Amino acid sequence: MDVAHALERFPPGTEPVELSVVEGCKLRGFFVPAGEGAPVVLHLLGATQSPMSQISGLDTCAWSFADAGLASLVVDYSGVGSSDGERSPRNLERDALAMWHEAVRRAGGDGRRVVIRATSIGTLACAFALRHGARPASLHLIAPVFADTVVAECARDEYGWVAGWLAGALFAPVADIDLAAELERTACPLRVSTPSRGDWMADRQKATLYRITASRSQHSWMSLAQDHMSCVVVDGDPEKFDLRDARSATRVEKLDPSVIAAAWSSLSDAARTRLGELEGGADRFASALCMTRTIPTEHVAAAVVANGGHVGATCELLRTLRAVPKEGLAFDELAALYSVSDPSGELSPHALKAFAGIARLERRGLARCERPWDTLERIRDHSQACSLADRSLILKARAMSDGSPVNLEVEPGWGVDSDSALDSDVRRHAARLALKAIGIPDRVRAWDDGRVELECFVDGAWQPFEAASGPRH
Repeated sequence: MDVAHALERFPPGTEPVELSVVEGCKLRGFFVPAGEGAPVVLHLLGATQSPMSQISGLDTCAWSFADAGLASLVVDYSGVGSSDGERSPRNLERDALAMWHEAVRRAGGDGRRVVIRATSIGTLACAFALRHGARPASLHLIAPVFADTVVAECARDEYGWVAGWLAGALFAPVADIDLAAELERTACPLRVSTPSRGDWMADRQKATLYRITASRSQHSWMSLAQDHMSCVVVDGDPEKFDLRDARSATRVEKLDPSVIAAAWSSLSDAARTRLGELEGGADRFASALCMTRTIPTEHVAAAVVANGGHVGATCELLRTLRAVPKEGLAFDELAALYSVSDPSGELSPHALKAFAGIARLERRGLARCERPWDTLERIRDHSQACSLADRSLILKARAMSDGSPVNLEVEPGWGVDSDSALDSDVRRHAARLALKAIGIPDRVRAWDDGRVELECFVDGAWQPFEAASGPRH
């Protein structure tokens, strides 16, 4: 495993971690700091996840948690990634305890400053930690499984009911732990996110889990429109992890006024002028900084200006477009890149995430899109094929995870107003989303005669989209 290469994808200051569990066996991973005394998110991973893998989405999560003032500890189980030992669910208990104790140490010895984020089989590791007295600030379980049914339910989902029945008859529980029982006993806030299809749980177990989350007001339940593997392997979307709850539960400190003052001083004259023209611009900029701490301040200011100071939209855009190339852009071009306003309705955040996500994987060499939107020419061709009759655009790609193919298929919906929209509106939305995903600023010009023209910033100048040409991104 190329640990140094994997480390480059995580935020600056990320440290390699080694945890001794037994003689001759060390667990390895990363610790991502977020300032002195920051609370810690402990990631208990699914069987297919590793911080060494590019497609797992863990680096994306770590960036976003660091933005919000939350550190991350992400370590491979025994025999996974760069960790020593044998890969076996029998090691979950000892591995989980070692990770929990390290997270508490990193949080200054206070378990109430640790949030556990567990995915798939990592939810069983979480249950072991709870059995041994772990009392985190909050829990977030993504695609949870149960030890006695996970093999059968996985087989049923992948190969049909006959395979599921055989697996249930032939395989013993993967671990001696009852997830539901441990959750019943814990008093900390719980958030459960389950896939809407292929959840790898028996119906009775899902009902039990739902009953537990419904039993207390601080618990919550979320159904994700994905299957199990998409939630675990591909889904690194930190928006599904309630950052506000995590920040509140762990008492994340607001940015010191001196930090905000220094950020303001670092802005260009154009940025300060545009923020000054926006009502409450300085305060909105300061609020956005609290949730985007690893993003350049000039970009934060541009996104605030582009979205009229709406802090939630600003932070979402900054995270979505974090990996998009933006070198050499002046402030106004940055603002155009972050703008989602349009005469026919704002661009869909979900669709933008889809375009940007696949573009990010393509840049890493991890995805081969069946219909790549990676040049101006291709964006023109593909967007012209879109119409109101297509209520969604299916983007398909094949991604590679440790040599194994993973299919990505997303259906971004359009943000156009369906009551008054035209085919041209849908085409413009599609083109703008794709341009943003590859880092080309765009803007819409409305003329007195009613025409709406899309322009893009190429080779240092604004050009009509229909006539522009540029290099591959």
